[in-house]
Amino acid sequence: MQSVTTGSSRLSGFVHFCHGASFTKDEREFPSAMQTEGATIILREITKTFGKARTELVALKKVSLEVAPREFVALIGPSGCGKSTILRMLADLEVPSDGQILIDGSPPSAIRQRHQLGVAFQQPALLPWLSVAENIAFSLKIAGKTADQDTIEDWVELVGLQPFRRFRPSQLSGGMQQRVSIARALALHPRLLLLDEPFGALDEMTRQQLNLELQRIWSEHPMTAVLVTHSIAEAVFLADRVVLMSQRPGTIKEILQIDLRRPRQLADMRTPEFHRVCDRVSELLFER
Repeated sequence: MQSVTTGSSRLSGFVHFCHGASFTKDEREFPSAMQTEGATIILREITKTFGKARTELVALKKVSLEVAPREFVALIGPSGCGKSTILRMLADLEVPSDGQILIDGSPPSAIRQRHQLGVAFQQPALLPWLSVAENIAFSLKIAGKTADQDTIEDWVELVGLQPFRRFRPSQLSGGMQQRVSIARALALHPRLLLLDEPFGALDEMTRQQLNLELQRIWSEHPMTAVLVTHSIAEAVFLADRVVLMSQRPGTIKEILQIDLRRPRQLADMRTPEFHRVCDRVSELLFER
């Protein structure tokens, strides 16, 4: 039986994907250019406040966390606890009010400026006047990288959208749009992938399928990943460690090491071991 242990404190593009076939490594390889390493993340005593004086709101208080290269970490907790604020600070969209954030020993702005950061939100944020292939090429162009046709075709094929390569976003399902977005972000060869509820608006069947696809991509492409989610099952299925956060002001209540086997299969979600881990996460989340 797998064990759950408490771990010690140790997350430019937009990433999403959805419907379509699942591919194994034998069926489709990543483009050979995707050779990189994951980033090292350090949060030291991070505090974040919004507003001033009487309207001041403390979103996070003295949060410390380290994430190792190629690790997959999930942040979970009640709404308003600062999960997405952490992700936004890692993406260089917010700055801490106090404390320090380092990614590979430098501020988050450095990895963003090197275009080694992929960010996933619930909405795909595709350019509506561009086709599938053109949206993928666009991320390379704005990063100052060569968008040769063969590379673009590799990414279109990777996410299973070859028959739709000339379609515009309005002609695609929501899931297909998200697949375009993940190809667009991964084309930059990110060292760090930040995922903010990317599958939150999807039906459960599609969500589980995409969890499987995301695990496959992460395992075959050496990058560090941080996921913000409200789904306990999603956090347990994807993560090496689950970081449980408290009510606002957000602090880290506990960190659980998830010792379930990899690669994880959808069938694993029906096992007693998986449900035992989910139950433990639930207990810690809701305990007073």
